[in-house]
Amino acid sequence: MTKIKKVSDTELEITKDTEKYTLTKEHIEKRLARFKTIVKEYESMLARFEEG
Repeated sequence: MTKIKKVSDTELEITKDTEKYTLTKEHIEKRLARFKTIVKEYESMLARFEEG
């Protein structure tokens, strides 16, 4: 089970099983932007099937 705890205005502490690490807001924003780009690329690929 994953537990997420806010430790400051810019950091979250994530505990997953026996692992514990901290993510900053900046790191999360960068990862989210990357995932949004990947989603757009896959949506573009799927659109090619609909083109006929």
